[in-house]
Amino acid sequence: MNEHIVEYKSYPFVSVIIPVFNDFERLCLCLKSLERQSYPKELYEVIVVDNKSVKDPSKELKDFSWIHLLIEEKPGSYAARNRGINSAKGDIVAFTDSDCIPCDSWLQNGVQSLLKSPKYGVAAGKIEIFFKNSQRPNLVEIYDSVTFLQQEKYVQKYNSAATANLFTHRKFFDELGFFDDTLKSGGDGEWSKRVSNAGYLVIYAEDSSVMHPARYMFKDLRRKIARVTGGFHTMENQYSRNKILLLLKLLLQLRPPLRSGYKKTQEQDILNSFAHKVSFLLIFSLVHYVTVLEKIRLVLGGETVR
Repeated sequence: MNEHIVEYKSYPFVSVIIPVFNDFERLCLCLKSLERQSYPKELYEVIVVDNKSVKDPSKELKDFSWIHLLIEEKPGSYAARNRGINSAKGDIVAFTDSDCIPCDSWLQNGVQSLLKSPKYGVAAGKIEIFFKNSQRPNLVEIYDSVTFLQQEKYVQKYNSAATANLFTHRKFFDELGFFDDTLKSGGDGEWSKRVSNAGYLVIYAEDSSVMHPARYMFKDLRRKIARVTGGFHTMENQYSRNKILLLLKLLLQLRPPLRSGYKKTQEQDILNSFAHKVSFLLIFSLVHYVTVLEKIRLVLGGETVR
């Protein structure tokens, strides 16, 4: 028992930051999992930043008096995360989302991974997607699970990480700046690349995992696509480019994406019947058109989806 205590003496204090917007039911599951962490209770704090939810967060979270509850008026999860960073006491900051369920060793393994080398700037933990019915996921869930939150791919291919499961040093926000709160999506990847460009490594921490539900309804998937499209639109500074030329290029993209859709369908081993493959191709096509139409809406002056 004494050896266990000595082992933790050198562990740093960690600030866990979770933004929330109208998602208290799932947030409560997240907070319950954070109560079960193997990391010493006295060495971490949990900061929940409400982003102007409809319901009163203090009432919804009354059973979690141990958390630090903050309010951020500016819309957007990155604005909320920045508010949390400003109040963070920890030398290490850990991020997850209100719809995630961290494993019991999440904090311990994530911190250990980050501290293995002074060259490590970001530790990106594993994001495991789960379905409502693990034996019979619907096609929207399948599409969501193979398209978004591919953390290992983000790290290996883009030197990037998603804030659904991200550990970093607090000092980097002072040195490299906070998240770009003008973005509704992609701000975590953009910030991770700043760390990478500063000469630090973004590493994958497979044993520090969180569970994340796949989107079940197409309306939820559509909203995600709109938010991601808006994020890329802002980062690529499309607002300042020639609108007529952009619109012409986008109109050409309205042709059916049969070749790319067929290739994507063939890559999915989980699609075990012809009917599933046809249905998946239909969803892929719908997503393609939603993306193109969202780009057109943004070029015409529409606001990015929150």
